[in-house]
Amino acid sequence: MASAPDVVKKASTTALALSEPPLALCAEGDNMGAEDDDADYRESPMSKITPSPEQIARVLASIPEGFIKHAVFTQRFRIHQKGRRSLNAAIRAGRVGEIGSLIYDAARLNAEMAQEAAVWCEPSLPPIDEDGSVRTPPVIERRAIRQMVFEPDPSAAALFERFAERGYAERERFSITPQEEAALSHLLSVGALAHKDAYVYDPLRLSESTLDAIIRRRTLLPLHQELVAYLNAQPGRTASIRDVQSRYGSALYELLAIGGVVRYPVGSPAQVWMRTEEAAAAEAEAAALNAIHRQEIEDRKRVDAAWAALLPVVGDVLRPGADDGTSNMARVLARSYSLDAAARRLAVHGDVLKQAIREGILTPFADPKGKRRIAAAQVEAAHEDPAVSEAVAASEQVTLRGIALVSGLSEMAVRHRLTRANIDTTTPTWGEVRGKWGLPERLRDYRELHKQRKREWLAEQERRREEMLEQARREEEEERRRRTRLREQLIAIFPNWERARRAEQEVILHIGPTNSGKTHDALNHLIEAGSGWYLAPLRLLAFEVFDRLNARGVHCNLLTGEEYIPVPGAQFTAATIEMFNPMHSGDCVIIDEAHMFADPDRGAAWTRALMEAQAQEIHVLGAPIVRPLIQQLTQAVSLPLHVIEHRRLTPLHVADAPWTLHDLPPRTILVAFSRKTVLGLKVDLERAGRTVSVVYGNLPPEVRRRQADRFANEECEICIATDAVGMGLNLPADQVCFYEMEKFDGKDVRLLEPHEVQQIGGRAGRHGLSEGGVVGVLSDDHLRQLRALFDATPPSLTHAHVAPTVEAISLIPGTLAQRLREWALLESIPEALRASLKTADMSERIELAAMLRVEEVEQLGMAAALKLINAPTRQETRDFWRTCATAILRGEHLPSPSQPPTEIRTHRDLDDTELCILEADVYLWLAGRQEFSRYAGDETEVRATRIEWSLRLDDALLRKIDTTRRCVQCGTKLPTGYRFALCDNCFHARRSRHARERWR
Repeated sequence: MASAPDVVKKASTTALALSEPPLALCAEGDNMGAEDDDADYRESPMSKITPSPEQIARVLASIPEGFIKHAVFTQRFRIHQKGRRSLNAAIRAGRVGEIGSLIYDAARLNAEMAQEAAVWCEPSLPPIDEDGSVRTPPVIERRAIRQMVFEPDPSAAALFERFAERGYAERERFSITPQEEAALSHLLSVGALAHKDAYVYDPLRLSESTLDAIIRRRTLLPLHQELVAYLNAQPGRTASIRDVQSRYGSALYELLAIGGVVRYPVGSPAQVWMRTEEAAAAEAEAAALNAIHRQEIEDRKRVDAAWAALLPVVGDVLRPGADDGTSNMARVLARSYSLDAAARRLAVHGDVLKQAIREGILTPFADPKGKRRIAAAQVEAAHEDPAVSEAVAASEQVTLRGIALVSGLSEMAVRHRLTRANIDTTTPTWGEVRGKWGLPERLRDYRELHKQRKREWLAEQERRREEMLEQARREEEEERRRRTRLREQLIAIFPNWERARRAEQEVILHIGPTNSGKTHDALNHLIEAGSGWYLAPLRLLAFEVFDRLNARGVHCNLLTGEEYIPVPGAQFTAATIEMFNPMHSGDCVIIDEAHMFADPDRGAAWTRALMEAQAQEIHVLGAPIVRPLIQQLTQAVSLPLHVIEHRRLTPLHVADAPWTLHDLPPRTILVAFSRKTVLGLKVDLERAGRTVSVVYGNLPPEVRRRQADRFANEECEICIATDAVGMGLNLPADQVCFYEMEKFDGKDVRLLEPHEVQQIGGRAGRHGLSEGGVVGVLSDDHLRQLRALFDATPPSLTHAHVAPTVEAISLIPGTLAQRLREWALLESIPEALRASLKTADMSERIELAAMLRVEEVEQLGMAAALKLINAPTRQETRDFWRTCATAILRGEHLPSPSQPPTEIRTHRDLDDTELCILEADVYLWLAGRQEFSRYAGDETEVRATRIEWSLRLDDALLRKIDTTRRCVQCGTKLPTGYRFALCDNCFHARRSRHARERWR
């Protein structure tokens, strides 16, 4: 046999190899420091952990008994919601079992074994770190190590075998040989076995907490025997738990845990009784019922005697309306009031009554149920005696408003008098104001007078309210009549689009999807006509047609809000639609992008072009959704209509699977719906090594054209664009990829409409430039949305829009902003056109009009004022517009636009440069108007400077500057598509700071 020192040395070496303290074979050993660790764990206030399935299995594997109760486990872990899911996952994996309130290690126990052990074992959690990791190896592993270490010593093996069944034994009853005695000493010294009081136990089979429970039960055995003897001595061998608890106190529940005693309910309502396990259940229950019955009789007698003792206290006066009862309780109740009932009888609040009791004015008593009452004789005497009644009511609070109402004084006067009398103005009491300032001497009189005055006041208020309502009704009726008259006047001067020679005109409606040759055919008609206009929503489109016609040898002018390029001998003009002069229409007019008829802001220009053009041919180009609206408008004014249907010239389909951002194929237009997102994607793709161009609304038309040309000439692979790309730009793309399927429409973030998807997606596969087109997205969810929208039938347009005339605005009273607002609300449209026309959205014009004073509008004249507020402004350029308006009013030269940074390096430099170009656009727009051109002395210089800024902007985009948006406060990079100027951290910090400031 190996010597004890050899065993200890071998055990230490093995334990160190496992990176544990010497012979860390047990969870809790007297000599191994585990008690100190566990004490630290119990004392440290750690937060609960949501465990993983592995952590749950690991904890159970480290518990000697192999199971633990839910209540103990939840002292350190959460097992609801996520924790519950982890527990269920561990159970499904077969590593953990659960039965009732127990969870157990399925590798060592089954459900039956866990329930049997739970009868006498009370396991505790092993030492656990803050992250939920267990400090000791699993019990099975530690047992294997122990067996390997002590296998050479048969005495040690024999001792371990003795503890295999129960895990513990009393030292005095432990019969062992001298060799086993020596081995036991060594095993205890190295922690392979442990001792507690008079017990030796195996720490790999029992926790110290289980030993504590065993010792506690052994200590309670004599007391438990006494309990059983007490119950056996009772009738039916049973007793009320109330009586037993009075004998044994808090030790009762520990005695019950030992067993031998049964608890059961008896009677209704149920009472808990106890009996010995040997007692007959029926006999015990019968004895308990008899005892309860006897006790109830005794209790009733005792209570009745207590009620009888109160009869002299309450006297002979009955409560009004009360019937004298037959029992002593009923007689007392009939002759007394509860405190709440007494307060109601005396017409005071409960707190006032209690104050009267404290002052000794009334004397309560307690009934056998412990409830305080007052004799009816006292209450009725107080009710009838004014002096006592007023003494009780002295602390009743009255309101400042009530005092004012009864006294006839104003509230301010009452407040002043209360202050002079040193009476609290917020909570005056009746005793403090009684008889003052014309108030009655009795609270009852005060209340009656208060009711009367309040009724009178309410009646007066109702009369005034009725008068006000009647006045409002008269004013509303007068306003309705005024508006009706005004609407009739406005309808009377509404443009009369039904005129002679309509039969000589013809509207040719070209309808078809994108890339169906509508524009090409219409331009051929325009050239054949010999003179006319091409009208587009964007300067870029007008410039494209201007360029195309001149390239074909057809002389064509360019006319936009900011510039005019005349070409000698030109009979054609490509223009933005607002610049169209209907009185000089030529022989043919092309109105492109007809879906803009329905645009609330700009649609009035399309309506005006269609209805007022004098040309013999008017070609309208649009998708099939415009057909019903154009038919209604032409029919309303007797315009002949001819429809030409076009078919798409190249095939188009939705991609079979989503693309990835960095692997987009060349010749792809990537569509996003905000400038921020476009610039963010530009940085992302350029960092991935892709070459890109960008097209978005804020870019000057020249820059947009240059960026589009780079894509068309294959100088870059990807064009990142907003939905401006849907406006007929001639981009030779094979693919269109939607980066997002939602857009902000000025009011809400919404899903794209079918016609938007079809209009933008149709830019893929341009005829003559591509064999076909593919439309795709970057995620499976977006792909499902895209397919649904791409195949959907878009709803037809229902209304075009109309703008106000100078004559109409002149008829309406008020400031210019008020006139515009009322014109929009009146919707003064003739009945024949009401089904197809709406008033335009005047919100931006109203914003500008509100910046002009009445006298300034009068100085300008209504026509010039309306022209002035039609300038192409945005929120960020309104201040510059106002500065220009001031200069015009003073007869001075228009101010020059702001100067941008000399070099564009960051997204802020980009923003500033774009803003300066927008200001230049406002300047040039005003310079192009006859009414204001004389104030634009620097027009040539501003035009040249604007071109220089545009080239600088284009060069910056070409140089791959960092256009990443950053938090305006801390400079942190913001995610692509992020909609706010502050990052989340700065936002929450600011909100917390504001909350603290509000609290202070």
